[in-house]
Amino acid sequence: MLAKKNPKKYPLKLFFVIAILGLVLRQWVSLQGYNCDLSGFAITAHLKLTGKNVYSEIAKFKSGYNYGPIWFHILAVIKFVQLKMGFNGMKSFHFMIATFLGVVDISLAIFAYLQSKKLISFIWLLVNPLSILLTGFHSQFDNLGIMFAAMSWVCLNRNSIISRKTLLISGILLGFSLMTKHIFIFFPLWFLWYEKMNIKYRVGYLLIAYGLFVFGFIPYSLQPEGRAGIILNVFQYNSFYGNGLFPRILSIVFPEKIFTLFNWVPVFSGIKFFWAFAMIGIGRMAMKYTRESVLFIYVLSLIVFTVAMADQYMAIPVLACAVFWKYWESYFYCLLGSLVFVANQGTLMPIRHSFINRLSELNIQWHHTQVILALLLTRIMWNGIKEVRDRLAIDSSTSRLRTIF
Repeated sequence: MLAKKNPKKYPLKLFFVIAILGLVLRQWVSLQGYNCDLSGFAITAHLKLTGKNVYSEIAKFKSGYNYGPIWFHILAVIKFVQLKMGFNGMKSFHFMIATFLGVVDISLAIFAYLQSKKLISFIWLLVNPLSILLTGFHSQFDNLGIMFAAMSWVCLNRNSIISRKTLLISGILLGFSLMTKHIFIFFPLWFLWYEKMNIKYRVGYLLIAYGLFVFGFIPYSLQPEGRAGIILNVFQYNSFYGNGLFPRILSIVFPEKIFTLFNWVPVFSGIKFFWAFAMIGIGRMAMKYTRESVLFIYVLSLIVFTVAMADQYMAIPVLACAVFWKYWESYFYCLLGSLVFVANQGTLMPIRHSFINRLSELNIQWHHTQVILALLLTRIMWNGIKEVRDRLAIDSSTSRLRTIF
């Protein structure tokens, strides 16, 4: 499914020019305005710099922090550097965050290039309008969590035999991903079907990743206020609950009473139980038929089956779109996602209101982008299943010939 030959060698200057172009575009967009998330980031950075517990204090500012501790440490460093440089405004703070996340995008573009062996994957990730808007304007940090997970995946797959050291490093990197933003919360479970590892290593990988994720909250949960903030804002956070494609389909197929049967399930209660079930089922299939593409299958599946959708979540599948750039779904998703983003947040940017009104009249919504992703996911999964079956058929024919001769 993914190209296996060595990547064609391109001049290093070409990569550098494309990377700088992508970074500058994100920086320029960051100067066009910001939304409420940036205000929350500024409050978070201030709390950390003043030595306060973010999880217990953030609610006093009528804001929220729904993530692991890694991001507020990064925000504090960015704020510290900003102050040392003699700046203190929101515009310079946003500019520095977009610059940092732009560098993260460059690292993901390198990863996409190494996976597809095509320069277009590198270009695609850095100059597609959806990535530029989400990193430059919205400046959410989903790409940082994906970067740690990609590093974990590379670490596991670079050798045919996985050592204890490799297992430990890979598990820690995935733990860092979860501590940044718990996008890959189901990913460790997928490795229960990873054939390159024995059952002991599979469980160990799971325990390392989840253990580090939980351990990251311990220093901030020693006080009752901090513990309550973590439970409320992280583990019980629902975002725009129920507005995704998957819940819409489930509500048509099943009566509401079915979902209430699972209200007792911790964290994944109600309709989220079906989300977890779907993600684990897809993981089982992905590990069997599309193991080389499992990271990309995951980011696509997460958004296709999510129970809550928002603008920033549209950044999560972009890596998969860059790697599978040959398919029309990748291009159409980014075009449609960009239009949805502008329709939702365009009033905060210097864009003509008449254009935004026309977009709003089209009534393009998040679940429309999820339909496109569902088509892309189906295509990749089907190609993987077909490839495995063809290979088994060839092996079977070879065995018969050996028996005859």
